[in-house]
Amino acid sequence: EYMGILESETMDEVFLNFTKELEDNSKAHELVTESVRALETQLRVATAALQQIHHMGCDDATVIGATKSHMGAVREHLGALQAAIPAEKYFRHEGQFRNCMQKIVFIHVLLHWLETGALLSLAECEAAMGIVVPPGVERENVFHLTAENYLLGLCNVSNELARLAVTSVTSAKFARSMAISEFVRDLFSGFSLLNLKNDILRKRYDSIKYDLKK
Repeated sequence: EYMGILESETMDEVFLNFTKELEDNSKAHELVTESVRALETQLRVATAALQQIHHMGCDDATVIGATKSHMGAVREHLGALQAAIPAEKYFRHEGQFRNCMQKIVFIHVLLHWLETGALLSLAECEAAMGIVVPPGVERENVFHLTAENYLLGLCNVSNELARLAVTSVTSAKFARSMAISEFVRDLFSGFSLLNLKNDILRKRYDSIKYDLKK
């Protein structure tokens, strides 16, 4: 059988058959890289606006409004990234934009907490990001928010709230610091229900313990 393949197809033909696939993969990688770069730029702007929450002279409404004004552009860039990824090739490229997904989760969840004091679910976060998984389609085959990226984003929120708790006490906002303590404690309890075999998630979960001590 092996000899039959060689007789019907020369060595050069065997390798030339891979040319189009390799070229397509390279183009897709370049498009995703460009989209990620643009998304990262916009995320830096949105994150900088959200960081103003730590400044004593800024009120929540102003910070929330300023941050939200940048999230429309973030959503547009995320849509462009989604369009750049070939069908059923999500996990081939996911490593390129994993950090971006976690940062977007961080921003949306923190904004939601500042407004409501409640946790934004994964499904609600996807909706805020403009991600729609068609019914009847396997999530793994299309662009989506993975549980890992959502959970890692929550860890980032915990870390940020621990920092905000300190600035809240400094600003004599004691009710806020107590609300943060309760929320982070609930997050910790939620994570403790998971059987974390992922090394990164386990380490980040441990960081919530230190947040609680703060």
